[in-house]
Amino acid sequence: MAYLATSNRTTKTVKDSFLNIRIHFEHLMIFKNGKNRVEFKKVLQYFYLYTMSGTLPDFEYDIFISYRHNDNLDGWVTNFIQSLEKELRSTIKEPVSVYFDSNLRDGLHETHDVDDSLKGKLRCLIFIPIISHTYCDPKSFAWQKEFLAFKKLASEDRFGLKIKLQSGNVASRILPVRIHDLDPEDKQLLEAELGGILRSIDFIYKSAGVNRPLTPKEDELRITGQVLYRDQENKVAIAIKEIITSLKRPTKRISESKQIQYTTLSDSNFKLSKEKIIFTTLGLMILFVLIFGVSQFIETKGESGVIDKSIAVLPFVNMSSDPEQEYFSDGLSEALGDLLAKIKELKVIARTSSFSFKGKNIDVRTIGESLGVAHILEGSVQKSGNKIRVTAQLIKTSDGSHLWSETYEREIDDIFKMQDEIAQYVVKELKVNLMVGEKMASARPKNMEAYKLYLQGRYYYFQSDPKALEAFQAALKIDSLYAKAWAGMASQWHSMGSGTLSYLQVLEKARGYALRALSIEPNEPDAIGAMAFIYFIADHNYAKAEQEVLRGLQIDPNNNNLLIALCQINIALGNTRKAEDIALKLVEIDPINPFAIITHARSYWAQKKLTDAEREFKTAYELSPKNYIIPYSLGLISLEKGNAAEALDRLVNKNTENFVGCRIAASMAYFALGRKKESDEILQWAKGYGIASEGEIANCYAFRNEKDQAFQWINKAIDQNETTDLLIVSPGFFFNHFKNDPRHKEIYRRLNIPL
Repeated sequence: MAYLATSNRTTKTVKDSFLNIRIHFEHLMIFKNGKNRVEFKKVLQYFYLYTMSGTLPDFEYDIFISYRHNDNLDGWVTNFIQSLEKELRSTIKEPVSVYFDSNLRDGLHETHDVDDSLKGKLRCLIFIPIISHTYCDPKSFAWQKEFLAFKKLASEDRFGLKIKLQSGNVASRILPVRIHDLDPEDKQLLEAELGGILRSIDFIYKSAGVNRPLTPKEDELRITGQVLYRDQENKVAIAIKEIITSLKRPTKRISESKQIQYTTLSDSNFKLSKEKIIFTTLGLMILFVLIFGVSQFIETKGESGVIDKSIAVLPFVNMSSDPEQEYFSDGLSEALGDLLAKIKELKVIARTSSFSFKGKNIDVRTIGESLGVAHILEGSVQKSGNKIRVTAQLIKTSDGSHLWSETYEREIDDIFKMQDEIAQYVVKELKVNLMVGEKMASARPKNMEAYKLYLQGRYYYFQSDPKALEAFQAALKIDSLYAKAWAGMASQWHSMGSGTLSYLQVLEKARGYALRALSIEPNEPDAIGAMAFIYFIADHNYAKAEQEVLRGLQIDPNNNNLLIALCQINIALGNTRKAEDIALKLVEIDPINPFAIITHARSYWAQKKLTDAEREFKTAYELSPKNYIIPYSLGLISLEKGNAAEALDRLVNKNTENFVGCRIAASMAYFALGRKKESDEILQWAKGYGIASEGEIANCYAFRNEKDQAFQWINKAIDQNETTDLLIVSPGFFFNHFKNDPRHKEIYRRLNIPL
C-alpha cells in the first residue's frame, strides 16, 4: 500500500496523539472481534501507515494536497487522489503518506479559523496545489495559509524549497497540478511566488473555447490530440518519486545521527498473531509520539543547497534622463558579470538569465531561488555628459540583507577603474581571490567613444537588431585594433547572417572577423567561441573545435556560449553522457536561457531519454514560444515514440504555421498516418521553392524509408555545408534509420564523425 489520505477530523500533534492511539486501537479491536479478516487487514495496514507519518524524520506527511472547495464539487480532486494512489503503488516501493482534506465544507479551508494541527500537516516533503481559475486568490485560505505557509516552512527547513535531483536537475518541492488555463494576472502572481516560470503537470481538456479539467473519460474516448489522463497521473507519480528519492540521499547531519528504520506490513508477515501486531503497532505509535515530541525542542537549521560563492549581476537601472543611454547601463552590468565570471571559484549566472529580470519588480529572495545563487549584485547608472554616477550594492538572497553598498561619481574615462573596484569589493565579501591585472577581461579599448559604440552593438545584438553591425563597424572606424568589436562582428554575422548569402558564405564572413579579433587579442573569449563553432559546423574538425572551446573555458569558465558549443560537439561525436554533464553545468549557470535548456534537451534526446527531452523542450518553449526549433524537435520526438497524431498536433497549429521546418516535419507525420498525398505535397512544395534546408528534407526521406532520395539530400547538405540540422538540431535522427546501410559509413566519413 503506497497511499494514505486523511481528513481534518484527525490530527497528529503531540497533545492529541495519545487520544488518536486510543481511538484507532478501539477500531482495530472491533475488527479483530469480527469475522471479516480482509477488512481487518485493510484497517491494520491503514493503522500501521498512520503511525509512520512521513517517510523522513521531522516531517508530518510526505505529500500535502491543497485545493479550493469549488474544484471538488463534482469530485474531480477526490478522483485525482484515488487515481494517484494506484500510480504511487506501482511507482514507489515504500508507502507514501498523503494529507488530503476530503471535508472542506466544514469551513476549515474557506475560513481563517484554523487549529494548530494544520501547521503540523504542512510539515511535508512535497506540496501539490491544484491550480484552477480560483486558486490564485491572495485573499483565500488555500493561498494564504497553505501555499504561502508551505513555501515559508520549506524555505526554512533542512532541505530548502528547491532541491537538486539525482539526475542533476533542480526541482521545487511545490509540484503544481493545473486544471485550467490561467488568466495572465493569475499566472503572473503564481510565478512571482514560485520564483520562475510555472512548470506544472497539466490536466486540461484541449478544445477551442473550452477550459475545463481533463478527466479519465477522455482516455476511454481516445480523443485525437488530447493528452492522456493516465499519462499525466504517471508524470505526477514519477515526479514525486524523483523528489522523495533525492531528499532521502544521506546528508552529513543525517549520517551522524541514528536513524530509525521502519518496515512495511505485507501479507507474508500477517501470519503473526493479530494481537501481537496490534500491540507492536501501538508501541510504534507511542515511540513515534515520543520522538516527534522531543523533536519539537531540537532546532534544525537546514542547508538551502545554494552554493555560497555564487552571484548574479542584475541589469543596472538606467537613471539617465535619456532612455537611449540604456545601452550604457546594460553594458556596465554585462562587463561586471564578465569580470566576475573569470574567477573559477565563483559561480556566476550568465547574462541571458540575469537579464531576464530586467524591468521586473521582483524580490531578490525570489530571484535568488530562481537562479540558484546566494548573492545578487544590482545598482543604477546615471550618465550626464562625460560624468557618471554609479550605485552598486551586494545583497544576500537568503534574507535580502545588504552586505556592501557604494556610490561612485567619476569621469567616464575612469569607468574601467571603477569596474575593477566594484569587482574587488564583491570578491572580498565572497572570500574568493581576484588579481586585477592578471584575471580581468581581455585588452580594453584605448578610445572611450569606440567603447560606447561597442556597448551599443552589444545592446542591439541581444535585441536581435541588425543595427548591431553598424555600431560595431563604427567602433572599428575609431579603433581598428579593438578586438572585442571584431569579435562582435563575428558573433553578429554568425547569429543573423544575410539574406543574400548562403550559410557557408555567412560562416566564412564570421571566420574572417573572428580571426582578426584573435590576431589582436588571442584570448578574446567571444572570438574563441565563434571560431570553435566554425571549426565544428563548417570544417567538421571536432578535435580543433573542442580544443578551442576548452582553451576558452580556461579563460572564461562561466561562458555559456562555450559550454553550449562543447555540449553540441560531444553530442555529434556520440559522447552523449558527457554532453549531459556539460549541459547540467550549463543550465546551472544559465537557468532561464531557452538556448541552454534546448541544449540540455538535446543531450537527453541523443541518449533516447525522450521523456526528459520533452520536459526540457517544453520548458524552453514557455520561455521562447516563437522559437520554431522547439515544436520541430517535439514533433520529431513524438514520431520517434510512434505517436504521429501527437506529432501533427505539435507541428501544425497557429504558432508554427510560418515555420518551414515544422511543415517538413509535418510531412513525416502525415506519412505515418497513411496520408501520403499530403506528405508528398509538402515535400514538393519545399523542394520547389528551395526554402527548406537539405538536412530537413533528408530527415523526411529517411523517415519515409526512401533511401536513395535520403542519401541524395544528405550529400547535398554536406556539399553546401548545411549540416546544422544533422549535427545539432535533430541529433542522430537521420542516422537512426540507416545504420545498416553501407552508405551510412560514407556519410560519417564525410562528416568526420568516428564510427
